[in-house]
Amino acid sequence: MGQLAPFVDSGIEHGRRGDFCADEPCFYEAHSLPWEIMATPLDRRPFGHWKQYLVTPSVIVYQEGFTSALRMRGFSPAGRFGLCLPLRLGCKTTYWNESPRGDGVPATMPGGVEAVIDSGQVHLMLLLDLVLLHRSLPPDLASRLVDAGKDRFVPMARTAVNSLTSWLCEVLAETARHPEALGYPATMRAFEDELLDRLARTVQLEGPSRPRPTISLRRQGLDRALEFLRAADDASTISVPDLCAAAGVSQRTLEYAFRETFGITPLRFIRQRRFHMARHELLVTRPGEITVGDVAYRTGFLEPGRFAMDYRQLFGELPSQTLRRESSHGLAAKHPLVW
Repeated sequence: MGQLAPFVDSGIEHGRRGDFCADEPCFYEAHSLPWEIMATPLDRRPFGHWKQYLVTPSVIVYQEGFTSALRMRGFSPAGRFGLCLPLRLGCKTTYWNESPRGDGVPATMPGGVEAVIDSGQVHLMLLLDLVLLHRSLPPDLASRLVDAGKDRFVPMARTAVNSLTSWLCEVLAETARHPEALGYPATMRAFEDELLDRLARTVQLEGPSRPRPTISLRRQGLDRALEFLRAADDASTISVPDLCAAAGVSQRTLEYAFRETFGITPLRFIRQRRFHMARHELLVTRPGEITVGDVAYRTGFLEPGRFAMDYRQLFGELPSQTLRRESSHGLAAKHPLVW
């Protein structure tokens, strides 16, 4: 396994790059910040993930690939506009339960994210600070780009997508050859400016300003519920009524919203999140320092026996087996998953 390094530092004034690989979905989750992801393998291939990334004060760009299929559910980055630029997609890939379209690319605004990534997939992720978008683009273009992000899709011609991805791959390769360039703020600012210029020429949002998309009551409630979950000090104590109160919608409305976005109910989403929290704790703790029961209770499970059975159904092994995995200890503990 490659060396784990912090992916995102707040308030950096220059840039930095790095490489990362993982053979355990939990380590992939821990290294996916500012995303907050629950990753569930969907086939029996050994899990493998690699990433090459570049971080500047207002931009994160990375190329990543997967050796096995997995489903991702969770939170998209706060304060960021995201684009997923395909390099190699599989036939099983979906975003929000829909197959990718050829006339554009998936986009995210702060809120929920759901995707199925096929084995062998390689893509580029581009995360832009929303402040940068509004500061650097013409107001009308920035507004329409954000609206497209809310609609989870940005129109782009295939040739334009290929041109943008080729340039970003060249940037990643160049910074790998000359990492000293990342220490100069002027260089990083020039990269951000050129990126915004290329993006403005790539997206197909020309013409008269279109009506803003109407965000449904369900989507509004979902976004408020997810923000409440993201900000909670103790995620293990949150209940569905807590989510409904924070979202300002009925339980039925919230259930429809979660099913539309994630394909599961709010209760199951909360439970899966707690299981992933428990798995991370088991992976970073040495045997003898803690018991499975301790972890179960701490993450909100009253019955350790049932916790163990449900855990095995979700992850394919008992929690006691996870705890005994010697190769895991220490490496992930340096960079724990932060909810």
